[in-house]
Amino acid sequence: MAQLSITNAAAEQIQRVLEERGHGLGLRVSVKPSGCSGYSYVLDFADEAANDDVVFEDHGVTVFVSPRRCRCSTAVRSIMSRRGSTASSASTTPT
Repeated sequence: MAQLSITNAAAEQIQRVLEERGHGLGLRVSVKPSGCSGYSYVLDFADEAANDDVVFEDHGVTVFVSPRRCRCSTAVRSIMSRRGSTASSASTTPT
């Protein structure tokens, strides 16, 4: 089974921003085509879950990965469900 983990710092940041927003279920991760480098990750907040979302929970935070929002090849989509993937927070201030 695929697993996605996040650090404690990332979980705290996500929880803080969700509280500031006043709504939301968790973080949404997707991939989109991006310039000549190929693809880039897109991070957004999920306000609702779709039936086809792949859902991960770690450190009290829910992360939604939406296959339908990945307008890219199967190989790139597999990046998002790679075993042991870890998301980390590089900033303590929301942007």
